[in-house]
Amino acid sequence: MKAQRIKEKLLAIETLTPAPKSRTDAELVIDIRENLDRLFKVLIDYRLDYGLKWAGGLLRYVDDKEDKTTSKWTSDHWERGHVLEVDFFGHFKNELTFAHPCVVLYDSGSTWILVAPISTPRHGDNNPFSVNIDEQDGMKHPCGVCIDAIRVVDKRRVYYQHKKQDRSNSKLRPEILDIIDEKILEYYLPKTHEAFLRTKAELANEKRQHDQLKQDYEALKKAYEDLISNPVKATSNSA
Repeated sequence: MKAQRIKEKLLAIETLTPAPKSRTDAELVIDIRENLDRLFKVLIDYRLDYGLKWAGGLLRYVDDKEDKTTSKWTSDHWERGHVLEVDFFGHFKNELTFAHPCVVLYDSGSTWILVAPISTPRHGDNNPFSVNIDEQDGMKHPCGVCIDAIRVVDKRRVYYQHKKQDRSNSKLRPEILDIIDEKILEYYLPKTHEAFLRTKAELANEKRQHDQLKQDYEALKKAYEDLISNPVKATSNSA
């Protein structure tokens, strides 16, 4: 079944309520079977490790479609910076796939989280969308956080939470998380980032003015205290 034919059929059933089952369309059933055969031929020609990863990911995917997927994480809440192992099964071209460590950027409090994948080859690659992390962030070796691959995922994609050698939860340093946040602003929300930089510069300028006023105040305070404690000396000095 060609893509155009699929589009035409989708438009034709838009107004049908409830939508019929896929099994009612013989052409679709044949097409699904043919594409599954094509996928089978592709998978058995993969390297063994890649084939095993595909089989594992496909199993989890099918279980989910049959509503059999369970995860002890679905009701848990992770803090910003926690490192999780996440299944990215299903991809096009160079998109990340299979299991990858990820840093939690936001937990919805329900069934989904916003994460940024972590990849070893991205460390020190001078990619503007990479943020370097290392053992100080609970990693076993230097890695890079992939800002260009952030995505929302269901918590059922989580395999486990990464741990440090002392068995505490791996968590990125606050200063690294701040760098990640600013890079997201810079590349995804440039206008907001410009406003952020202006506000940051204004705040720094106001802080300098505040520090100067504080110094002036301390000098005046000292002069006043000297005047109160020894008015004669203060008068002679002024003279």
